[in-house]
Order: sequence, then structure tokens, then C-alpha cells
Amino acid sequence: MKAIDTHAHVFFIPDMYDYEHNDQSHPFPMFEYMDRHNIEYCSCVACSEIQNEETVKEVQNNPRLFGIGYIDVHNMYHSLNNFYKYSKEGIFRGTKMHPYIKGFKLDSPEVYPIYDACMELDIPALFHTGFTAYSTHGFDPPGKESVLKYSQHGFVADFANVLEQYPHLKIIFAHGGGNWYREYLGLCERFPNAYFDLSWLRHYLDRMLPAVTIQEWIEHMVKILGSHRILWAGEGSLPEDVLECKGLTDAQKEDILWNNAYALFKLGDKKGCAFVRV
Repeated sequence: MKAIDTHAHVFFIPDMYDYEHNDQSHPFPMFEYMDRHNIEYCSCVACSEIQNEETVKEVQNNPRLFGIGYIDVHNMYHSLNNFYKYSKEGIFRGTKMHPYIKGFKLDSPEVYPIYDACMELDIPALFHTGFTAYSTHGFDPPGKESVLKYSQHGFVADFANVLEQYPHLKIIFAHGGGNWYREYLGLCERFPNAYFDLSWLRHYLDRMLPAVTIQEWIEHMVKILGSHRILWAGEGSLPEDVLECKGLTDAQKEDILWNNAYALFKLGDKKGCAFVRV
């Protein structure tokens, strides 16, 4: 059963370091990872303006990739202009937002132009969810580290404020909502255009009490929400994690691995994919 990875960063291309394999001295590049796991399309997520440029280049050069672009909240006019350009060219098919790292309140009116753009372009906004236990992000030079603000983390109530303002916004809660899964599940039940992705689930599994398996978590999502708004994604999760869910039908597995992402990111207009089945 073929798959689409909906949460892979552009810096994963030379080394899928979240992908566990026997020989850690030989990191697998993204395309080898894709071939090994029957992944036909893979996202290419940018989290900065520089990564936007890298993503554009990579997507233009390989039809197996689709871009999820970055919009700089603190340089909105310039950043949005570029985002519109590459979205209309079919390179960016969504945007990734991480308010804790980038220093903004996701329900602040200053961010609304991004949601307006997503609505106009009919593309989803992908958000990090779940608690992150660090106070600096590690990207700044020594001595100039940004101190991250807990109030800008992006909590369930903040997302509810956004969705009440934009009830038709297509929004993806990454990492299955993380440690706040149950609360995000309620938002997904309430708002029909809210999705979960399955990336980085093992990070949060290690922190869950009571303990659950990745299959139990996925099967519970489907039990409550159905299979049509769950997107398979990597960062340590694998297609096999879905395929091994004994409580799901083949049709439900295909929704999660392929159908939902194919429709949401409009991948039917991508041509010439040089996919190699292994």
C-alpha cells in the first residue's frame, strides 16, 4: 500500500535522522527512505525564509516532493507576497506554523492575514502541537539566544479561538496533538476541516500515562473521528505503524496513508512522478 509523508522537513533530504535503521553510520537520504517504505510523495517543509528557498529548489527539481512553506509573521508583507507566488505555481501547498519558536500568539489579529491567505488559496495550515520542554530553540548564535515565552506556545484554547473565527480553515494538528491529544480530538470533532497528522508520535508515547502503543493511539483516533481526517506523517512514524493496526480495515488504512493527503494537498495535478516500488 503506497503512502504520502505529510511532515518531512527540507533538511531531512540528505539525512532522515528520525528514521531508525541498523547501520547508524550510514544515514539514509530522504529518497532512499521513500523507496524503502513505498512512499510516493513526500512533503518538503520550510521553517524559515532560507528554507523556503531550499524547498522551492527541491520541489522544482523533483516531482515526488511538494512544498509546505514558511510565512514570517514579523515580516508579513514581503513574506506573504512570496508565499502567494509559489502557492499559485503549485510549489507551496500548505504552510507550517510554530508560534512558540517564532514568537507570536496564534490567535492574535496580526496573524489573521495568514489565515486569510490559506482560505483564499484553499490550502491547509500545519501547526506544531504538544508541549516542548525547552526554553531556547538552539538556532540562535551563542549569547543571542531567544527566550521562548510559554504564553506563545499555542494551546488548545488558542486554536479554538482561531477556528471560531475561521470555522472553514483547513488546519492540521501535527503530532496527534501530542500530550494534549484528547483536547485536540474534541476540536477535530467540532470543526470538520481539522485534521491530525501522525508525525513524531513516539516522542509523546514515551511521556504518556497510562502507556499506550502507537497502534492503540491511531485506532482510537479512528474510533472517535473516523479515518478521513488523519494523515500519515514521518518524523519517526512509519507506514508500517498504520498497516499493523489490526483494528482498522484496509480502506481506513488507505485513507490515512494516501487518500486524505492526496486530496488535501491536491496532489492529483503532480505529473511525472518517477516512483520506484521496492
